[in-house]
Amino acid sequence: MFLRLLLLAWLAGWALSLPARGAEPVRIGVLGFRTEAQSRAHWQALALALKQAIPEREFALEVLPYHELESAVMARQLDFVLTNPSHYLRLSRLGGLSSPLATLAVTEKDRYSTVFGGVVFSRAEQASINSLSQMQGKTVAAAGTESLGGYQMQAYELKKAGINVSQDLKLMITGMPQEKVVEAVLAGRAEVGFVRTGVLEDLVRKGRLDLNRIKVLNRQDVPEFPSLVSTRLYPEWPFAALAHLDEVLARRVAAALFLLDQNTPATQAIGIHGFVVPADYTLVADLLRELRLPPFQAAPVFTLRDIWERYRWSTVGTVLAFGLILLLSSRLYLTRRKLRREHRLVTRQRQALESSEFRWKFAIEGSGDGLWDWNLADGTIFFSLQWKQMLGYAEHEVGQGYDEWERRIHPEDKSGALAVLQAFLDGKTPLYVSEHRIRCKDGAYKWVRDRGSIVSRDAAGRPLRLIGTHADITQHKQAEEKLQLAANVFAHAHEGIMITDAQGIIVDVNDAFSQVTGYARDEVIGRNPRLLASGRQNKEFYSAMWRDLRQQGHWRGEVWNRRKNGEVYAQLQDISAVRDGQGKVWHYVSLFFDITPLKEQQQQLEQLAHFDLLTGLPNRLLLADRLQQGMAQVLRRGQLLAVVFLDLDDFKPVNDLHGHDAGDQLLIAVASRMKQALREGDTLARIGGDEFVAVLLDLGDAQASAPLLERLLDAATLPLQYGDVVLQVSATLGVTFYPQEQDVAVEELLRQADLTMYQAKRNGKNCYRFFAEE
Repeated sequence: MFLRLLLLAWLAGWALSLPARGAEPVRIGVLGFRTEAQSRAHWQALALALKQAIPEREFALEVLPYHELESAVMARQLDFVLTNPSHYLRLSRLGGLSSPLATLAVTEKDRYSTVFGGVVFSRAEQASINSLSQMQGKTVAAAGTESLGGYQMQAYELKKAGINVSQDLKLMITGMPQEKVVEAVLAGRAEVGFVRTGVLEDLVRKGRLDLNRIKVLNRQDVPEFPSLVSTRLYPEWPFAALAHLDEVLARRVAAALFLLDQNTPATQAIGIHGFVVPADYTLVADLLRELRLPPFQAAPVFTLRDIWERYRWSTVGTVLAFGLILLLSSRLYLTRRKLRREHRLVTRQRQALESSEFRWKFAIEGSGDGLWDWNLADGTIFFSLQWKQMLGYAEHEVGQGYDEWERRIHPEDKSGALAVLQAFLDGKTPLYVSEHRIRCKDGAYKWVRDRGSIVSRDAAGRPLRLIGTHADITQHKQAEEKLQLAANVFAHAHEGIMITDAQGIIVDVNDAFSQVTGYARDEVIGRNPRLLASGRQNKEFYSAMWRDLRQQGHWRGEVWNRRKNGEVYAQLQDISAVRDGQGKVWHYVSLFFDITPLKEQQQQLEQLAHFDLLTGLPNRLLLADRLQQGMAQVLRRGQLLAVVFLDLDDFKPVNDLHGHDAGDQLLIAVASRMKQALREGDTLARIGGDEFVAVLLDLGDAQASAPLLERLLDAATLPLQYGDVVLQVSATLGVTFYPQEQDVAVEELLRQADLTMYQAKRNGKNCYRFFAEE
């Protein structure tokens, strides 16, 4: 308490000592891990709290994704930054941030915490994945590789478990928010998901997740930590200043942050506990160094001086040992030289005799081929060691009989191979060449190419001796099969396939491409895919797509294109970069399929979910969303919002006397007239039967709503000609306003307006009444 009073006094002193002036607003950059609107609404209370603490300065909140936040820091367009710890370390290297002024403290399950971690989870029914080691080769969903709690912590734990995320797993990037990762795992598009702590519990609180549907891998039991976690814990987000900022202002902002506690309106609006003294982020730096992630992606440089300082005595010992070895080697060399001269005289003649045979055997064995030598006179065949090892046999495991070769030929290939051999022996072919499968020691078969020629004949010209080679061509055959398979897949795939060169020029398409787009193959070869562009996506969309392709080698998303006949259609497209042996982009391969029917169905479902079927007005669900947005809007603008609960008078007799069709037509007409009576930004919703709710925005005071309320009453009373009958009703309105002295929620506003409407009905119909706060 004493410290809090001291900080308050210090802030007040500075406020009095500094004259008010029209200074530039203080810009606070916050990493956006939700949509921009959600993130801005989430953190706006922080800027308001700082404004209250330092009233002579204005505070502007900038919610930016990773790369835009980096650009803003580099350009010094910000004064303060609130981001995740790993991103903070990168920004410190790039833009010269200060040491953290404070560390974020969050509230979870009525406890506050200054640390967070990462969660690795899969579907509960995924029986094959129960530990990190069982994730090998699995598809893993993550919001992005820049996320500390949503990717980097998990990658570090997996590395300690012997798994390299980039090499051993199939990574699927969903983008922010992290709720998309949970959706991808539950939908079966990914087998495992990475999120930061608190995401799962937040979805449970919102009713969007049942924890029984998932299981947490590598679960850690951390006392006093309120969330599920799979990794060790790291300090929460730091709040730091840029180097150019005035030191006095930085100290005042830090003091204001420390004064925030769990019970202030700002922390309650943001949903945090407040800020505490800066944490030690060494653990985060160690993690990034281990993973070689920015800003520690470069390997450390060691100089000769470093090696000498660290290994001085080892180096001296090695030099001495090397000198001793060199001395002994010199003496040994001189001795061996003397012996070699004597031995050379003895072996010279033998080497001369063997040199010729050695050369051709060496050439054959050096190429990796096996050698065979067949003596037709006695039926024996010599098989070289390479021949035997090629089939998995040791030197002594293969005899010299003809059957050693014949009985190992694949049954399907034997008749053909023997026919080729016999044709050669009969002189019908100049060379013996046969490709067939031969059985190995382990029972598997290899494709081989046998080649041979006759080296000696008898007086009658009959062959006496054949010499040949035995080459393993299994990989060549497999490559041929893969090429054939790839050609069949390309030709018969139901998805459209388009292949371009590295410059984006189309080099081939399949039949499915022509069926979807209407363009024949010859019409698109040599052209750029932009001929399909519909104009619905802007240049920024395609720039982002090409940036992902260049940086990640892959892009997946929805694109609106135009067929040859001019019809616009939607397609789900997957583009991958194909690289050559040097890692340079060689081609781009695009797979896509037409999702236009799916998009139309999605639009219909959206209409059914948010709009009344009879009148086309927003229903209760969409009303609640617009009312929530309107409440936030009038708070920002300092205006009033009116909630009008409207009930049609004497509507039931219309149904009873003239039928429900007449009642429906009257509801449609009244709804259309009342909607036209409102302003463009206002909302009219039907919540059931003959009950409607109107939301009137940006009112200066309560009386400013009176003209609009009169127009609603007039619109409701206009008669409707239905056949030979004139249908007419009136309306009674109950009105309440927001904001009020006490904080109220959406349902409470609707309850107040409903109650006021019934009070108005008791006082007489065809009128309106304002809610009176008690």
